[in-house]
Amino acid sequence: MTFWGRTPIDKATSLLLYTKGDKTKQILHSIKYRNNIALAEEMGKMIAHNLSESNLFSTIDYIIPVPLHPAKLNKRGYNQSEIISNGISKITKIPVETDILFKTLNTSTQTKKNRFERWKNAENIYELRNSSKIKGKKILLIDDVLTTGATLEACATALHLAEISGLSIITLAYAAN
Repeated sequence: MTFWGRTPIDKATSLLLYTKGDKTKQILHSIKYRNNIALAEEMGKMIAHNLSESNLFSTIDYIIPVPLHPAKLNKRGYNQSEIISNGISKITKIPVETDILFKTLNTSTQTKKNRFERWKNAENIYELRNSSKIKGKKILLIDDVLTTGATLEACATALHLAEISGLSIITLAYAAN
């Protein structure tokens, strides 16, 4: 299977469907902009519990959250995708790795951009460090919301450079058009 026909992935899923005006928006905003770290971790645990009966976690070696640029991380104080990942890890016992994938360019927010602008904004902005650690491993990439897939595709492309053996993706929410 490929992600949007562009990069290979094994599996992909989201816990919530995000449509305009629904409660999912409140959850996402509470996590991302209102410092609700406890909710982010609980949502991660919920993802893990909901998928515990599937075989998704049985072969995963590492969980890697979509990274924030250091400037954005310093401003916000936390990475919501990392907190969600920590919640998943508490249930699955799969280690979270935050020293592999890095965002090297402090791009503007994606929230008000159209599909094309999002893809251009996410190109070539992620790099790998310590990539030998994940060579031949199965990776679970975590993000808070999937909208156009530009961010996840850019991260997936970078991760595949490490010659990983598989990549699955989970997001807290999927934004329906």
